[in-house]
Amino acid sequence: MIKLAITICATKSYSYAMKQQARSVQSCVKYAEIDGGDIILVSDKQSNIDEIATLYKEILPKWAVHVIKEDFKEATNYQPEAQVVIASMRNLAFTKAKELD
Repeated sequence: MIKLAITICATKSYSYAMKQQARSVQSCVKYAEIDGGDIILVSDKQSNIDEIATLYKEILPKWAVHVIKEDFKEATNYQPEAQVVIASMRNLAFTKAKELD
């Protein structure tokens, strides 16, 4: 059996589109006829990630939603510091996915 984990990472400055993204994820998993899995959201502690998690729980009730919040510092796009933040967020997301098997 294939288990699916969808990982989504964004700091506060980039979380403005996460509600629309959630609707797109909902459409995709419905189209693919995937009944359940794990949504892993990673963000900074200043974002509205808990609100996004609630939305995912409402629109994908058979999916488990996991939230990881850390003290990530915003940085200038495409600069090394920003790339390290992105890599750190992705690392947390994939570590959680592995933990969930």
